[in-house]
Amino acid sequence: VTHIEETTDSVKAAIAEAELMAGAEVDRVWCAIGGDHIEAMTSVGMAAIRGEEIDGGDMDRVHEVARAVALLQARRFPEASRAFEAYRKALPAGFKPPPLYHAHAILAHAAVGDLELALTAGREGLALHPSRGAILVNLGTVLEERGETGAAEALYLRAVGESPTPPQAHKNLGDLAVRRGDQAGARAHFELAARLDPALGDDLFLK
Repeated sequence: VTHIEETTDSVKAAIAEAELMAGAEVDRVWCAIGGDHIEAMTSVGMAAIRGEEIDGGDMDRVHEVARAVALLQARRFPEASRAFEAYRKALPAGFKPPPLYHAHAILAHAAVGDLELALTAGREGLALHPSRGAILVNLGTVLEERGETGAAEALYLRAVGESPTPPQAHKNLGDLAVRRGDQAGARAHFELAARLDPALGDDLFLK
């Protein structure tokens, strides 16, 4: 279920048809969605709006971003990449993609090996939202994958200066420090990352 309104409308239509066929009024309904293939996940969406009122197009764009984010979280990378690309192409002129789009589109495109598309999303995001830590970190990761270590490190350093600080920025700086033999610097960054996100755990120190 990606559009709760459409699901609700379908249930209402089924109720109306059942009442008509049975000649009785239905006052309550139990719905079940079953099967081994069913998964439930929570996603987030965001969309820029014009003016003070939210219209149907605004809601559709929120759903499109939320669906793409959910696909990425489910590790359905090709579908996520296509969903983000379709969202960007369909965005009306004058509308700026929200930072949520850029931060996740970078990851989705990179996950399918399309580093150029990931860079395009990241650079656009950086121009529109220069202080968003997730965009800085994710774009830095793509640059690092391309061998542009200096540019990646510069973005990570910018990210650790933002509030809130993304733990992954310190994690990535620690990894870079390990690779150049700076054990003290690596440990300092890993400790900061662990303080910000204890869930990172032993991955930080088992180098």
